[in-house]
Amino acid sequence: MDAYNPGAGSYNVYVWWTSHTNRSTAVPISVTHAGGTTTKTYNQQTGGGQWVLHGTYNFNAGTPLRPGLRCQRPGVRRRGPL
Repeated sequence: MDAYNPGAGSYNVYVWWTSHTNRSTAVPISVTHAGGTTTKTYNQQTGGGQWVLHGTYNFNAGTPLRPGLRCQRPGVRRRGPL
C-alpha cells in the first residue's frame, strides 16, 4: 500500500544510515520529485546516526511516496524500505 503526498509543495528530504568501516564509501541515493530525479552519493563510513538533508524538492499532490534505496551497482544490497 502506497502513501500519497497530500498536497503540492516544497519538502525537505532527509536520509539516515549507521556508520561503520564495513559500509560503502559511495552509496547513490535517488529522490524522484516533480522536477525529475536527483541522485547524491554518500560515504556511509562516516556521518551516520543522524538525519542528513538530501535536498529540498517540489512534489505534486497525489503522487505516491515510495522511499527506498535503489541498487545501482554490484555488491550494494537493498535492506528494505527506508
